[in-house]
Amino acid sequence: MIHLPSYGNLIVKSISYKTKKVDLIDPGNCVHGVFLNLNLSLSRFRYYYVVKNYTFLNCSARLPPSFAEVPCLSGSRHHIYTVKYSSAVPVPSSCRAVKTLAIPFAYSPYISDNSFGLGLTWDSARCEECEAKGGKTSFLPEAQFLNIAQDGGLL
Repeated sequence: MIHLPSYGNLIVKSISYKTKKVDLIDPGNCVHGVFLNLNLSLSRFRYYYVVKNYTFLNCSARLPPSFAEVPCLSGSRHHIYTVKYSSAVPVPSSCRAVKTLAIPFAYSPYISDNSFGLGLTWDSARCEECEAKGGKTSFLPEAQFLNIAQDGGLL
């Protein structure tokens, strides 16, 4: 488990220190809920994958099937969609734009929320400095980094 200050706890699926990638899973099985609320500027992380701007729409009526509804964010009286941001595309009259964010992917029913995971990476300048001294880098649960000397002490 790792705690990100702007969101809360996420499950660590895997970590690769070599590629500087951590895959996280939302315990609530709603990665788009994480996208909507996560503020990575409050942590040392950034998205691992290329991001594009998507707008979250809150609609009072269902949109045509060409729009994929985000079930974990929707309810019986409101329907949430992620659409690729474009000022040229008008927002349907039954919808309001909630937020436009740079995220790795729009919602798709073909990718279950936790199968793809939330891939994050980090700047490794401090890690490489520690590792050059023979130490290694590890995570603390609060999404901080811990530099460990070769003898087991802290750097």
